[in-house]
Amino acid sequence: MNAMDTKIAVVQFKPSPFLDKALDNNLLTHLAIMKQAGQCGVTLLVFPEMSLSGYELERAGTNALTPSHVAIQTLQQQAEQLNLSIIVGAPWFNPNGKPYIASLLIRPHLPVLVYCKMHLHPGEEKYVSPGHSYVDFEHHGLRIGMAICADTTHSSHPRHYAQLQADVYVASVLITEQGYAKDSSLLQQYAKEHQLMVMMANFCGVSGGWEATGKSCIWANNGAVLVQAEATTDMCDDVDFQLLLVEQIQGVWQATSHAGTSINS
Repeated sequence: MNAMDTKIAVVQFKPSPFLDKALDNNLLTHLAIMKQAGQCGVTLLVFPEMSLSGYELERAGTNALTPSHVAIQTLQQQAEQLNLSIIVGAPWFNPNGKPYIASLLIRPHLPVLVYCKMHLHPGEEKYVSPGHSYVDFEHHGLRIGMAICADTTHSSHPRHYAQLQADVYVASVLITEQGYAKDSSLLQQYAKEHQLMVMMANFCGVSGGWEATGKSCIWANNGAVLVQAEATTDMCDDVDFQLLLVEQIQGVWQATSHAGTSINS
């Protein structure tokens, strides 16, 4: 792992509770978080699963994005202004059937790179289609593999990226308190087994009727916890998001966290 002058981060935030305006409201939240991250020197920022729309499966069809959607254009412009790459989540239009659950890599002056969730949770197939292709990319000397939630419950998924000599495995998720212990244990195991830095971005708050537990986390490539966000139940009412940042200083990854308030009030 040879990161060149880079600071990478995950963010957990409270998604909009207003479903009719969720996409617009969450977009404003993304823009505000991006600005904060840019001020912290972040070069890559990872958001939770379906971060733009919220985990609203019944609305996946109507919320499905295409490359020309105004939200993507707006995020692209902000990414270029801040020289910041981001991974955001949204339903993605599928011309051959139900939409995908996707992570969109938006980078300055480059086309959008789309990863579609390969392994669906039971029940998701009613609303969305599974993807079929892994996606990895290079960022400041790091090879990064993309995952979405249930992908991480299949050991073959991180193993594929490890075989490609990836350095980092990024997972955009929605995890409840009931599922957190098992899911986080798997991610920690993958970090140690494959010598991958593992970064997990979770919501804090309700999305799609599910109470996400927060506790986003970054594990070093030996399985050690570098930094973990607060649980949803422990966050102050006026805290809207929490950034977890890691940067390599003299060959050692060091971590910090940053909380923000009143993004969308």
